[in-house]
Amino acid sequence: MTIKNETHNSQALQQLIKEDAVGQLRRRDGLMAMLGSEDGALKLDWVEGVARLLEDDTKLEKLEAEARENMGAWYTAYHLGRHGRLRHHSATPGRSRLL
Repeated sequence: MTIKNETHNSQALQQLIKEDAVGQLRRRDGLMAMLGSEDGALKLDWVEGVARLLEDDTKLEKLEAEARENMGAWYTAYHLGRHGRLRHHSATPGRSRLL
């Protein structure tokens, strides 16, 4: 969800910086460790995955392409279910047609 109020967005970002949320995620401590745990086990493996993706542009580009593909499939399935009829929606806005 995009926050349209830039002041609110800035305040939220400043709060994350103040609380060192990213540092806590990387160190796996503090409030982020508590929030990222399930039944006492840390579930923060994804944090290092982000760092690995940012090291190599090709990995990030591949992930973005897969996300676009999946989003297109989700968008089509959502509208099929919502409208009760076959309707094809492209991942590109404004390019939909009845089948």
